[in-house]
Amino acid sequence: MKARDRVRPRAAVRFGMVFFEGIETPFASTFAGVHRTPALFGLRFLPFPLEHGDMGVLGFRFGRAAYATDFSVIPPAVLAELQGLDVLILDALRDHPHPNHSTVEQSVALVRQLQPRRAYFTHIAHDLPHAQTNARLPAGVELAYDGLTLEVES
Repeated sequence: MKARDRVRPRAAVRFGMVFFEGIETPFASTFAGVHRTPALFGLRFLPFPLEHGDMGVLGFRFGRAAYATDFSVIPPAVLAELQGLDVLILDALRDHPHPNHSTVEQSVALVRQLQPRRAYFTHIAHDLPHAQTNARLPAGVELAYDGLTLEVES
């Protein structure tokens, strides 16, 4: 038996941690799923699975917005749940392909598919010049920036 298999049940009881299948990082028990979703700022945060290369990670839907960063693939079943949001925040690391992250082109394609009212790209590399990158993005899409604030409808 591996050490993590011995520790997980105790951590779950003592620290309220939940371990998602295929995801090595523990999350607070409030993110255990639909039945125990936390409320923050009056919004429920619903976790959804993403792929980060060969590792599973989570994105979050809250109100009419979703946050999906640090991913390479959004599973098809999740895409169906992200249609027509007001705000979509996506990973767009750089222009060149990366095994664990979405590129600018891939994220633009997701925006076109999902059709949110506004989209912000985050988790961006230093080789994406902000103004020049924004100038080539479609209307309603821009790079996120430090200090950006958003209002989200529930």
